[in-house]
Amino acid sequence: MEAVHAAFDAGADRIILGTAGLADRPFLIRCLEKDADQVIVSVDSRAGVAAIGGWEEDSGLSTDDALRNLRDLGVSRFVVSDIERDGTLTGPALEQIQAAGELLDDFIYSGGVSALADLEAIAEAAPAALNGVIVGSALFERVFTIGEAHEALAGATRQVGEEPRSDAL
Repeated sequence: MEAVHAAFDAGADRIILGTAGLADRPFLIRCLEKDADQVIVSVDSRAGVAAIGGWEEDSGLSTDDALRNLRDLGVSRFVVSDIERDGTLTGPALEQIQAAGELLDDFIYSGGVSALADLEAIAEAAPAALNGVIVGSALFERVFTIGEAHEALAGATRQVGEEPRSDAL
């Protein structure tokens, strides 16, 4: 908890808990008691199963069950990542994004974005609960710039975080 307090004392608006958010329930509950709105939990999955221990261990829970359990504990913000796609530039898991959107009200997706076309596909298919996409490897590898990403998304049917247009359904 000292690191959490230090982050907030240093001016952080929110913290992201990695696999400890799923693996250490008492720790998570203490964080949520401080201010649940400031806590984001990252649920990292491999083949539909949530991982813990720095992605090394299987939690024994499906990704959907892990998200449900955390949501029911009071977590309202999430990062949902696909371990097998993270950093690979192999394209996003649109089905994982849609499944998370059926369970959650607010999440960020991470995993596999490899091109501007991936961002456009995510924006077109994304549920309203999706509020961001992590594109670290694509930026690091200079596949596109942040400006190019904004420009590509400017023409999307809807922006991430907006309700789908009724005429697009």
